[in-house]
Amino acid sequence: MIELWADRGELQIVIDGFDELPTVDRKPWIEWLHRLRRTYPGLRTLLVSRPGVLVSEGWQRAVVQPWDRDRIEAFFLKSLDLDRDSFEQIFQQEQIREMASSPIVLAILVDTYRRRGTLPADRTALLRAYVDALLGRWDAARNLSGLRSTTSPQTLCRQLEQLAIELLRRGTAVFGLEDLEHWEEPKEEVRYLVERAGLLREVAGGRWAFSHRSLFEHFAAEGLADFGPRQALTVMHDHLDDPLWKDVLRLAATRLLTLVDEPGFALRQQLADVLVRLGESP
Repeated sequence: MIELWADRGELQIVIDGFDELPTVDRKPWIEWLHRLRRTYPGLRTLLVSRPGVLVSEGWQRAVVQPWDRDRIEAFFLKSLDLDRDSFEQIFQQEQIREMASSPIVLAILVDTYRRRGTLPADRTALLRAYVDALLGRWDAARNLSGLRSTTSPQTLCRQLEQLAIELLRRGTAVFGLEDLEHWEEPKEEVRYLVERAGLLREVAGGRWAFSHRSLFEHFAAEGLADFGPRQALTVMHDHLDDPLWKDVLRLAATRLLTLVDEPGFALRQQLADVLVRLGESP
């Protein structure tokens, strides 16, 4: 019966999470599917994967489109014991609303709520949860054995923060291996961050960028905040009028305000002044 359905074009094979297969195991699966398609020309096959995983020629590529508000709301209310007021409170933030149109971000929001009992309060908290999930927590929780990095998530984050700051200073978003000379294993790490973590994407042969502008700004802001308040304030004042730096400065100043204790009142006031100049309420 299955052969008959396949021959009639009434059967579809869906392989979800193709990127979660170890790289060495992907080719046999592709070859098997090609054999099936030659045997049953009417057979429909679908591979589902994160961006960055190249399958082979002979496949049409489709991209999952962002979800609209109605689909997002229906997904949340069905997946979580969450009332509509709580949903509205979280999604009134424009930047969270924009990011949550991606199914993978929605899945991370649901996962975070189930583990912690709360949703990320703002964009920074959401991005931290997103990065934490994509740098291995999901794989470890599900015992997946696909492409892994021998570099720790903490080191990868630090390297991405330094890279984002450097790219921002140069006024570009694209980089090559020559920009990663301080990375421990640049080729392997970039491959992991593209194919497995999905934090980077290839834009041309040997040239990469962060997969989303929000990620670029997040890592740059985290790196700037790690300078400490005094050095960070110097950088902030140098770039207050640069529109490319605006969101990064706002994110970094907001984070530093939560880290500076009461004896640092003067520093807190300077950080608050930066936010005011950026059009934000401290």
